[in-house]
Amino acid sequence: MPASTLASSPTAFLEWRKQAGIHVYGTSDPILDLSQSNSITQLLNTITALPAWTNDANSAAYQSVKWEQLHSLRNEFIGAQLPEPSVQISAEDSQALERSLPVILETCYSLNKIAEYAGLRPNEATWRLPCDTLISHTFRMGQGDLPLMYLNECELSLPETGPTFPSTATADACLFFRRTRLFETPTPENAPLANEAACFNVSAWPNLYILQWACEHNGEQEGQYRLIMDLTSAQYQRRSLGIDNDVVYGAHAVRGVMHIYASWWHSKQIKCKKLLELDLKRPRPAVQFYMFLRKVLSHANSNQSTFEGLSEHKLRTAQAAYKGSWKAERQAGDLHDAFSGSPLSSDGGRSDVQQEDDESMKSTTTSTEQEEGEEGRTESSMQEDVISDGGRRSVSPTAAELDRVKRQRLDHWTGTPPTVVEWIQKSESA
Repeated sequence: MPASTLASSPTAFLEWRKQAGIHVYGTSDPILDLSQSNSITQLLNTITALPAWTNDANSAAYQSVKWEQLHSLRNEFIGAQLPEPSVQISAEDSQALERSLPVILETCYSLNKIAEYAGLRPNEATWRLPCDTLISHTFRMGQGDLPLMYLNECELSLPETGPTFPSTATADACLFFRRTRLFETPTPENAPLANEAACFNVSAWPNLYILQWACEHNGEQEGQYRLIMDLTSAQYQRRSLGIDNDVVYGAHAVRGVMHIYASWWHSKQIKCKKLLELDLKRPRPAVQFYMFLRKVLSHANSNQSTFEGLSEHKLRTAQAAYKGSWKAERQAGDLHDAFSGSPLSSDGGRSDVQQEDDESMKSTTTSTEQEEGEEGRTESSMQEDVISDGGRRSVSPTAAELDRVKRQRLDHWTGTPPTVVEWIQKSESA
């Protein structure tokens, strides 16, 4: 069955969770794992911290909010100050909040305008745009020198749970850490190691993209289920890298309310816990969500040395600890879910990046002229390319599919991130 069907059926999803070894906990359930509890508690305390200037109604940050329609939201934020928390905010976070306050308030304003037309039942895509703009702005402006990229419509691999369940799921948005050239000397022998360690269904060998954060915009139940699939993919990827003590965060949005989750390994099981809800229609929770995203960036920064220290030996050791691949084999029923939202190739279809990877596995002496010819292929050649794969014939995304993706995409300056295929093609040709 496709992931969309799984996410719409509580009974099927419960069975899938059991097969995948996942336990889900609510906000009131205690965190019994000490190291994860300390990390999560510290994060929750930190996102409530505010810099000193927020208590000064005449501060430069407040005066920078020029748009008159935002003044009432600004005043609401000033009047909603909480007692000073025990955790102090860093100077870097203080300056970032000062610069981003107008964007945060514009997000609140946009969501409130959408709420005024609730009688028209605005769809999730309408609610998504203001949230996605804030998320993209925060990650893009705050990543600094970190090799991070925020991407839309990412087709993630799911763990093996039997032929009844899906092998992939398309996440609405993901934040990835890009580890360039995982192997000093890429060879056909170590390509499977990198592919086993990849979590989305496009090969970027010899590079590696490590999932840091995911977000869904699919309603309350379906959004929660899809987010749990995303976090599961992130944790199984970490196991293949030999990393079993990292907390991965994510969120799913329901009409402007962000539901924040954390996930981690405990023995041979994955725990997913809901931490809190933040209503982005109100300025105080919206600022908290902004600070939460800043902490996600800080968490990625703290993991940088671990990710940069990955090696062929570490991957072989980690992957030798379990039998076979953690990834489910693609089923015919996954075709609909893959094409329903993801611009990536679906069942048997391969992107240009995947085709280049296949050629690399056949020969490590490909000439520069051949590489340039492969990288220079146009979208029209992608549309017309038909590839034979193990007796099956599969077609790359059609012109109609590519046009649909283009229509959904806004200009770069609105904050809408690129697709996975666009980013990989751009980064690999740089």
